[in-house]
Amino acid sequence: MNKCVYAIVVPMLLLLGCMSCSRNNGKENNPGSALTVPKSALSEKFALAGFAAVQNTPVYDFSSGKCEWIAALDFGEPLELNPSEYNAKDVSGKTVSFKPKRETIGDSYVNLIPILWNGKSGWISTSSYAPDDFRPGAVIESFIPQTMDNITFHIGDMLVLEPAAKGNALFAPFPGVPITQAVNRKQISFDLSDIEAAKLLAKAIAARSGERRLALLSEAAEKFPESALFPLIRNMLIPEKNETESLVALFSTAVDQAEVHAAPDFTSAVVTRLDQYSDVTTSERTIKPESTDTGIARWYRITAPSEGWIFGTSLEGAD
Repeated sequence: MNKCVYAIVVPMLLLLGCMSCSRNNGKENNPGSALTVPKSALSEKFALAGFAAVQNTPVYDFSSGKCEWIAALDFGEPLELNPSEYNAKDVSGKTVSFKPKRETIGDSYVNLIPILWNGKSGWISTSSYAPDDFRPGAVIESFIPQTMDNITFHIGDMLVLEPAAKGNALFAPFPGVPITQAVNRKQISFDLSDIEAAKLLAKAIAARSGERRLALLSEAAEKFPESALFPLIRNMLIPEKNETESLVALFSTAVDQAEVHAAPDFTSAVVTRLDQYSDVTTSERTIKPESTDTGIARWYRITAPSEGWIFGTSLEGAD
């Protein structure tokens, strides 16, 4: 099965892997958790003003001398570089030369830059900071980027493009990937209503409670009825009739990066992806089998380790 990427989950990999960082909850951290800081990356030019390029962009703090995760920013959140962390002499026009802080986050090195948002300060990954002249967009028709046939962008995904002068190439979540064909085929919308609807959709998918999810979807449907994403949002609010039967059982995923969808439909948003041999608990399945290029199977609703729908060919012993 092809690997699919839902743009709002990219930063979550950092959050889940942030074993050396802890959320700032007012409690003193273990003194042994302080990071050993490797040498920084080379100086680069960064825009003085920008925005969060991915949903749930992790923000870190080092004021205590330790790495602490303090916030997750929404896609498109306006940001600016923190002037207290760089020299004014390094500013040239709308950019500044700055050497990112290179830190160990989990098992990886991450280059971080200082930012301000809503009067607060912190550090985010350079790959999550888009200059303010870059173009945020929302996927309104699923597509596979050029040269990346193992990656699929689904309806509702959010992405950022480099300025047109540099060609239609992705900045986030995959820098440098050409997607001119996708833009020409109008598979990406730069309309503000579509972007705002996609933000609410991403929040709804990430919501831990069904009540919160329903409230966010309802807000998106009410505020953006003209959005190209409205049919998807409406279907998530009032799913098309697809008869199911109860099935409380345990299965294991048969493939790596098994996709868990928001609805029993391949065009629905990918909530998460599971490693091979992950144990899942199901609560129901669709009655009518569906034929795909991976085989004929039914959809299974899972309740653990996450909530959503997974196609039968991705589960061992499922039909």
